[in-house]
Amino acid sequence: MLSTLFAEVGQPNYLVGHFDEAKSKGTETGGLSEARWLLGVHQKAGTTTLLSNVEELSMSPPSIVILTGHAVSQRELGELERTTRALCRFLPHGASLTFTGLCRPNFTGTILREMIEKHSGHRIGRDIQLSYVPLFWGGETLQKFREKPKLVAGIGAGAPSSAQEIFLSIFPSISTSAKLGAAEAAGLFGPIYRDVLRALEFELASLCEVDDVDYSEALDLCRQSGTDNLGLPHTFVARDAIASSIAISGTGGRGSMSVVRAARRINEAG
Repeated sequence: MLSTLFAEVGQPNYLVGHFDEAKSKGTETGGLSEARWLLGVHQKAGTTTLLSNVEELSMSPPSIVILTGHAVSQRELGELERTTRALCRFLPHGASLTFTGLCRPNFTGTILREMIEKHSGHRIGRDIQLSYVPLFWGGETLQKFREKPKLVAGIGAGAPSSAQEIFLSIFPSISTSAKLGAAEAAGLFGPIYRDVLRALEFELASLCEVDDVDYSEALDLCRQSGTDNLGLPHTFVARDAIASSIAISGTGGRGSMSVVRAARRINEAG
């Protein structure tokens, strides 16, 4: 997603990872189909280059690095650590590194920071800058995703403003925060809210089914009375559970997250 948007504004970039064929698939709709198609276009134009591993960047170490992904399980964390370790071998002094995705509060400032400093020898805030942007793409069109206001937080006085300048090339509205943990929590709130709301929609649809009522007709009448948030309980691949899974695993024994857990069970059944 980010690679596609950076290429759209004319910034050459390298995309490292494992990717399916960069073209639309007949079963895909909306933003996912659009993103795949545009990625193929940018590859042909030479603005985006796909690399199979991080080591291929060592010939020309980038000064701007964006790590994407969600820190959900031990598998994702292990993959992120392997990528970070490989990247840190040639991360240049003065580089700007931004982690985008969803994670539990204080992950970037503790675990990720320790990884970078351990494997690079650089000090965060002195030798290189570390920022966090909570990004979660729910499958909407690229234009709609771009227009949503974005938030950036970082370690050190210059990190948020530096990352803000980078991301303003693709997003029209970027606000900054000195509260890294609060930004990480804020990134979880939106997806979790939608996950819980979707569970409520499933329950309401079940209520209508039991009493032989057309849920969509009831929904239309409900909207006429001013309740606009409810809708049909659609899903987008497995993304819906990401934020809720992070929240549930992150609280451990400190909190029950009973509402979120219940919503996950209902959505899985629905």
